[in-house]
Amino acid sequence: EINSGALEEKLSACSVSREGPPAPQPPCTQAGSEPNAKPPVDEDVRIQVRLPDGSALQFTLPASLPLKEVKQRVKNERPGDKTLQAFELQTTHPRHMFTPEELKKSLKENGLTPSATLFVSQGK
Repeated sequence: EINSGALEEKLSACSVSREGPPAPQPPCTQAGSEPNAKPPVDEDVRIQVRLPDGSALQFTLPASLPLKEVKQRVKNERPGDKTLQAFELQTTHPRHMFTPEELKKSLKENGLTPSATLFVSQGK
């Protein structure tokens, strides 16, 4: 049961006064959250990798991880797949093939946060 008086009191504490100078207000917080809570040091990235056979692999990885780690995880997931012996990773929107230098950069530096879909392209 919701106590409407308590709810109105809480809402009025979070509202902005439009008349005169603003009075000091207690900080508005969500239930169960701490006012001084720090954001996570490293955000997670959801990566979906579409394979040539139409199947997909999904990973949730730290944003600081280098893109080459995604490539290695794809190989580890399908160790006997000969089509994955030499491949490249690419995006389609915008169309971009990742270079060896970009594979060394983090997922965040490559603009793949908070989520991305990568496609496996047959290598040379």
